[in-house]
This record gives sequence, structure tokens and C-alpha cells, in this order.
Amino acid sequence: EFVNLIDLVNSGVTSDLRSSFGDVNYAYRNASKFRQMVGGIYLRRNRRNVLKELPDLVVSDEFVAFPKANSGDYESCIRAGNLMGARRALSVGSISTSPKMAKLAEIIESCRTEGSKVLVFSYFKEVLQNAASVVGNTIPIDGEVSHVGRQQAIEKFQKTNGFAALVMQIDVGGVGLNLQEASTVVIMEPQFTPGKESQAIGRAYRMGQTRNVMVHRLIVETGADQRINTALGAKE
Repeated sequence: EFVNLIDLVNSGVTSDLRSSFGDVNYAYRNASKFRQMVGGIYLRRNRRNVLKELPDLVVSDEFVAFPKANSGDYESCIRAGNLMGARRALSVGSISTSPKMAKLAEIIESCRTEGSKVLVFSYFKEVLQNAASVVGNTIPIDGEVSHVGRQQAIEKFQKTNGFAALVMQIDVGGVGLNLQEASTVVIMEPQFTPGKESQAIGRAYRMGQTRNVMVHRLIVETGADQRINTALGAKE
């Protein structure tokens, strides 16, 4: 959408962008080059300059119990030095077997009652699939979903009156989207860098947002989640 707007102003820049990036939907992978190429026609207002114009942002760490049903998988991953597998094991499972999915179900039900929109982010595809089952009537957006399919899901989300939810892989849906229709964000597991979570939250908490934004960070109270969360606090 941004490149299409640029085309109205300066088609030469658009041509250069497409020559450099091809499918500009993935230009974020070389963000510094993209910013340099559009710098001459793009005036950006930094968040610190407009923060007073935005509603409140409330970030809540939601601590949940260790998932006993997946404890064997988790311990096996820890013994094998597979941190990513251990992180995944803390989140997967049905409502009856995963404390995180049960907490997500509570959040979704509250938002459904209030008629508000929700963004759910996770790094792991299996977690996305289970989260989509909890949400109901939604397709997870990950790297395998086509641009057309992604855009159709987003447009349905934006046009729906009342409750709606998008379940997205954080590396895919956490950048480049304007989703200020949402007022609730759920981060299914702490990420390794604060910037990745901030980018995801920024899909809802951005200019044009008129409501307070509530962020739920789901964290298992012991194990890999808690260690990562502690490390994140040291980076801030």
C-alpha cells in the first residue's frame, strides 16, 4: 500500500524499489536500504513526538502454570539443548492441556463479549494453529500464506463489526501492517528481543488508534519463558 502511494508521488522511486526488492512486501528484510530509498519523499513522525496524541497502552505479564501435559516434551527439549522446542512445548496444547491456551480462551471470551478486536502473535506455527482453534473461524497467517490470502484475512478482520481476531506469526504479521481496529494484543510467548514485541504491539498501538490498547504477554511462571522474560527486562 505504501509503495502504491509512492507511485502517485514519484513513479521513478517506485520503479527503483521494484528493481531492488521485487516483491516489496518483503522489503522489511533490508529495512535500512528501503528507508534510504524513500527518504527523499517520506516525512516520518517518530512515536516520541506524537505519544501524547495516543491513548493509553497497558502491558500486562500474565503468568500461567507449567503445562504438565507437555512436561515430557519440554524436558526432552531441554536435555537436547533445543530451546526453541522447549519454548514451543510451553504453549502448545488444547484448552484442557495448555494453561496458555486456557488463558487465551479467557481473553478471547472477554473480547467477544465486549465486541472488541484482538491480535494474537506467536513465533510457532503449531501454537498458531491451536490458538486459531481457540479463537474459532479464523485462519493463522504465517509465512506460507500468500499475499492475497493474507490481505483477504486482514480485510475481513477490518470490515467485521464487533469481535474479530487475527492469529499471526510474529515475524510475518508483526511488521508493516496498520491494524488499529484492534484494542487487544496477545503475545503467546516472550520473544528474544524487546523490539520484536514492540513492533507487533505497534500494529495496534499507532496513529489512528482511538481506544486504550491492552497487551497480554503470556508467560509460564518457571522454565524457559521466565528466563527469557528476565533477560528481556535486563535489556530494557
